[in-house]
Order: sequence, then structure tokens, then C-alpha cells
Amino acid sequence: MLRRTAGDMIAMADTLSGYLERAEPYLILKTPFREATEAFVPMFKAMGETDLRRAGDEPADRMATVAETFGCEDLLHCFRLRYGGILLRAVEAETGAGTAPPELRRLRAEVAATYGDWQRQAADRTGAEAIPIDRLAGVQLAATLASAASVVGESVAERVGSAGSAL
Repeated sequence: MLRRTAGDMIAMADTLSGYLERAEPYLILKTPFREATEAFVPMFKAMGETDLRRAGDEPADRMATVAETFGCEDLLHCFRLRYGGILLRAVEAETGAGTAPPELRRLRAEVAATYGDWQRQAADRTGAEAIPIDRLAGVQLAATLASAASVVGESVAERVGSAGSAL
């Protein structure tokens, strides 16, 4: 599992680096998206190489736990989607302005296609489902209230109950 996800991390880094290298001559705008891509993409190859070395140190007879497998795969998907999306937005900042050359427009289509593949792979592998924003906000609010109640020594039920009636 560690070797596989490390290899996938290196492949992702190579893909994003290649796209960035091809895009750079055409990227005029110094957007936060471009800056983030330039700063973070080199890190992913090093992370993958570190994990490959670590995989060589692990005992060969130990299988990864379900949590370890999910964690490694989820991290890969998180980085693909986060930084692939950031690179796509950097390119789209240029193409959306209407002045980008045809080479950058073609590259934008390639990056978008790769990003779409990564989205599908993340959905297929993790089985994760999107949580509707109202439910997510409710869970976050309840967790915040529970934490605050714990700090002041009130019971969670008292705090959540009074907050719920106020809503």
C-alpha cells in the first residue's frame, strides 16, 4: 500500500510539474493559485520518495491497517484534488481573461481532463459522499458547542438543547 500510494504521489507530482512547466511561459498573472502551485508541487515528489524509502524499512509481513490504507489513499486524493484544482484555476485565470494563446487553452483542457479523472478516482476509491452544506454546518456547530460546553463545565445536552431551541 505504501509503495503504491508513494508511486501515485510521485506520478501526481510529475503530472502537475509537467503541466506547470508547460504553462509557465504563458502565465502572465501572478495569482495566488500560481504561487501555491509553484510552492507546493515540488514537495509532493519528495513526499513520495520518502514514503518509498519508508516502505523499504517496514517489515514485509505487516499488512496496512484499514485506517492506514484509507489515510494514505485519502491524502493522495486530497492533494490531487486540492493542488490539481489550484493549478487548473491558475490556468483558467489566464484563459478566462480571453488573451491566452491557443497552447494554453489546449493545456487547460488537458489539466481539466486529468482533474476530472482524479475526481472520479477519488469518489470510486474512498466511497466518500458529499455532505450537504446545511448538515455539515450543523455538525460543525454542534462540535463547537460541545467543545465550549466542555470548557465551561456544562453538559453537552444542556448546551446543544438550548442552542437548538434558539435556532
